Amino acid sequence: MNRRIWLRGLRRLRYAVAVVLALLSVVYGSLTVYEFTHAADIDPRDRCKPLESGQCFTERLGVVGDSGSWFNVRVRYDDGRRSLGLFMESNSPRPGTKVRIEEWDGNVVALYDPARERRYRTNDWPQRWDWDWIVASALTLGLSLLVWPGFVRRVRRRVTRRAAGAPR
Repeated sequence: MNRRIWLRGLRRLRYAVAVVLALLSVVYGSLTVYEFTHAADIDPRDRCKPLESGQCFTERLGVVGDSGSWFNVRVRYDDGRRSLGLFMESNSPRPGTKVRIEEWDGNVVALYDPARERRYRTNDWPQRWDWDWIVASALTLGLSLLVWPGFVRRVRRRVTRRAAGAPR
């Protein structure tokens, strides 16, 4: 009797895990589609008007400092009151370089060096494809393909039992 109850609980747990994984794969898939479609929206020529913020570029002046222990580069705002650490995509400007700190939708996405006319992108710059997204998408798809057949089989079995009037 106890084994039967334990097995029933295990089946219900597997069913609950399958439902949670299915919902997570749907949510993750929609986030992936959203990220892919909105990555092309960023345009450095789209500057914010005065007192405007959001999906447009704002810029502030800053000076590049030394590399931090946690960050690729540390940037000090021109007013000297605050600084921030940034993870850069590839390389970064030299320490002491005067840059424009470019923000998009509240995130620092780039440092622009006006002397060299070069934009250094941070990791927050939206990208259509990123290895993290590709690997996570492949894992989610693989888990979904492993879980879905059992989920469908269980639902089909339950529906046919109810239609036949059999006990659960």
